[in-house]
Amino acid sequence: MNNELIKNVMEQDKEAFVGSFVEGLSEKLNLVLEEKRQEIASKMMETVEDVNEESAFAEVITESIEHNSVIRLDLMNEERIEITPEIASLLSEAHDDLPPELQKSFRDMVFESKEKFISLLESIQTGE
Repeated sequence: MNNELIKNVMEQDKEAFVGSFVEGLSEKLNLVLEEKRQEIASKMMETVEDVNEESAFAEVITESIEHNSVIRLDLMNEERIEITPEIASLLSEAHDDLPPELQKSFRDMVFESKEKFISLLESIQTGE
């Protein structure tokens, strides 16, 4: 391609120069696009890390408390809840006070629905 471009410049053939330039550029772009497609495809095939309720629960609670931030959490039923640092502290304390055999049910309730989440918070606050 480079030789063709040089030849066109030397002969002052603008039309041939433009054609050769566009063709060369198109080839290079297609190569780059193909590389990117393959890169994206390989990334899509990478294994996704499994996240269980226990690690998700711990991560959300820790993030909220340590960074003093509100975490917006999308639940399984597509509802959204907000976990403030205060709520995170309540949830963490209540969870840790439960016997291990009840902790999984507790975590499940947090992620199940907004209604169950609110009910759980009300139970914690009233001490039931």
